[in-house]
Amino acid sequence: MVSLPEWWGLTFTQTLLVVSAILLIIDLFFLTDVPTQIAYVLLSVTVATQFEQPVLIQVLIGVVTWIALVIFHYMVWRTFLEGVARKIAPARYKSGPDRLVGRRGVVRHIEGRIMVSVEGELWAFEAVVPVQPGQTVEIAAQRDGYLIVEPPRVPLPTGER
Repeated sequence: MVSLPEWWGLTFTQTLLVVSAILLIIDLFFLTDVPTQIAYVLLSVTVATQFEQPVLIQVLIGVVTWIALVIFHYMVWRTFLEGVARKIAPARYKSGPDRLVGRRGVVRHIEGRIMVSVEGELWAFEAVVPVQPGQTVEIAAQRDGYLIVEPPRVPLPTGER
């Protein structure tokens, strides 16, 4: 076992656990997996060194522990962190034409211009494929103040045609 100076006051195992906990707390504030993965390696080393077994068995225990922690991370911990991040810092508010991406509109011919009506507002647009007035389209993107429209990806229910 690694010996630490007496003034430190913690055993090697306790030190690894404290550093792992600090890294997991840091992971709450940085959306990267690096601190968490380092913490998982340290926790795996901590678990593996608790067994009085040959080194090869300790390595295998450490690897299995690390794999279990990584599975836990991607199935539970990361989802939890993303939920916390959404509550602390919600997605940016979208306004103008950006908020319309993914919505549906109807092509209209108004005063000699062809425009798309989305949520009661008229917008200039560019079509991916030719469209006709009265046709329902989906807003695929927005570029330079123009909506980029395409036919709906999912078929319309019969009541919306």
